Amino acid sequence: MGLSKAVFGLLVCSLALNAVFALKVRELRTARDAALAPVAEGTNWAILKLRDADGNQKVVDPTASALPTVLYIFTPQCVWCRRNLDSIKALADRSRNRFNFVGISLTTSGFPEYAHAGTLPFPMLAGLQDSFIKAYKLGSTPETIVISPEGRVERAWIGAYVGRTNDEVAAFFGVAVPQPSI
Repeated sequence: MGLSKAVFGLLVCSLALNAVFALKVRELRTARDAALAPVAEGTNWAILKLRDADGNQKVVDPTASALPTVLYIFTPQCVWCRRNLDSIKALADRSRNRFNFVGISLTTSGFPEYAHAGTLPFPMLAGLQDSFIKAYKLGSTPETIVISPEGRVERAWIGAYVGRTNDEVAAFFGVAVPQPSI
């Protein structure tokens, strides 16, 4: 009888630990999903002062145009950014009369060479402050953010234009966008 009480006690302890671990896993998944989520729609976007590949200061002010501004966030070293090149080029080409496009590198490492190579068919800038990157939840590349002429985030997507992201981007912009090869 003493053995069955011990086994029962171990079973209860095991169940309690499993419940605690399940809650912790759910908490970690929620934190991970929040960290990987793009900047929220409706967020007011700040006017940016960045630098081009030659070191000249440029201002990105989405409120200065009647057209929405598309910010394409990338890094020169990003494999998925390279794979997404044909997609973003096609999107920019097919949408250029309805949107302003600006590329923003999250790093200055390799940026001048990348920009001077004309890799993207629109202006490319760099020099975001770490505090801005954190505040707007930037960091995953590529990322596409549409800012309204009123300066608010309309839509944002993280990742290359594959699968559901491709469908959402194509539907939002109203153009066909080629998917990168994986």
